[in-house]
Amino acid sequence: MKSYLSVLVFILACCISAKAQIKPFRFAFISDTHIGSPNGSAEEDLRRTVADINNMNDIAFVVITGDITELGTDEELKHAKQILDQLKVPWYIIPGNHDTGWSESGGRTRPKVLFTLLPR
Repeated sequence: MKSYLSVLVFILACCISAKAQIKPFRFAFISDTHIGSPNGSAEEDLRRTVADINNMNDIAFVVITGDITELGTDEELKHAKQILDQLKVPWYIIPGNHDTGWSESGGRTRPKVLFTLLPR
């Protein structure tokens, strides 16, 4: 019985210690920006989103999921990176089918360009 009590006290101490070390955080999530869309509003939307995130003081990082671009061209990816580089917090990208599978190279050159989009 004494060993069970010791184990229980140890587990409680670990839980309390672990809880004290966990710090809450907030992150922003952006998806389907479609930079390069024919109407041109995607770029302005992303610029406003970046500005809004930069005005928040409690965002730890940003996750951006595909489709970052409309056609997956190197030019569209570079343009998206120029806008995203304005973020004041780290950002991480998960590409979508527009960024890889539908690209002009069929996704063969896309990984090199896309990985340059990762945070500084």
